[in-house]
Amino acid sequence: MFDQRWQQLAKIIVQHSLELQPNDLLRIQGEAIAKPLLYALYREALHAGAMIIPRIIDPVFSEILFKEGNDAQL
Repeated sequence: MFDQRWQQLAKIIVQHSLELQPNDLLRIQGEAIAKPLLYALYREALHAGAMIIPRIIDPVFSEILFKEGNDAQL
């Protein structure tokens, strides 16, 4: 279930803190645990007309890489 508080926080961040304008470039990056806020930020930034580059970091990918990756991949 979606918690409206994430959207309210995202609105404050996008409109007040960042003052995003149309065509502003925004990179949204965070760990998987922060997905609810990242999704809300993405929505609000889209509504503001920003160009967004999302990146969600999942620690499981890092764990697999460190355990199974070769020297070149690391």
